[in-house]
Amino acid sequence: MLNQESLKWVLRIIVIAFVSNLLVGIVEVLFGVHLYLSSANTYVSTTIKYQPTGFYFNTNDYALYIALYYPIVILAIQQIQQVWRKNIVYVLLTAMSLFVVISSYSRIGMLCMGISSFTLFFTLYRQKAVLISLIFGPPSALFFSMTSFGRNLLEIISNSFENKTTSTSARTELYEHLWKISRDSHFLGIGAGREKKKLDSLFLGFENTDTSA
Repeated sequence: MLNQESLKWVLRIIVIAFVSNLLVGIVEVLFGVHLYLSSANTYVSTTIKYQPTGFYFNTNDYALYIALYYPIVILAIQQIQQVWRKNIVYVLLTAMSLFVVISSYSRIGMLCMGISSFTLFFTLYRQKAVLISLIFGPPSALFFSMTSFGRNLLEIISNSFENKTTSTSARTELYEHLWKISRDSHFLGIGAGREKKKLDSLFLGFENTDTSA
């Protein structure tokens, strides 16, 4: 069992890793430069240059990491004694996290980040949450509608959910084929390494027997 000091040490490591990942992601979005092993140096698309991957290879993995560890980090900073400093850190971390997750074009990352940030906001501020929303909601709406930066973020969200029909269809078909393979094998599996050939045969309509690759 972890004692209180050990738990604080673990949380400190998590916060440092999280903030470091955030900063790398922001640099990637703003300047289009990436770490050596980032998929942005491999993939070819119209948006990949400014999609963050942090210390990860894939942008979806990065977005999920930020979304899943965000609540832990926000809860960890609650130990800050000064209320004003704690609130400033909370706002900065939330804004930075939302920025990099939206910039990743990851739908699952945006959904997880939206749910966790919304839930945490109302959990931490309780009755004050409604008042804060009424005060800062209109200026935030103006910011997103009147500035090019805000409109760009809204456009990314829109494109991520509306212009990925091909990707969604491909994944749906993949899941259907995987479910069919599981059913046909009575959930016992088809042997290690054979799933790729089986998927190819289902997608192509015939089995590729070429073993040279």
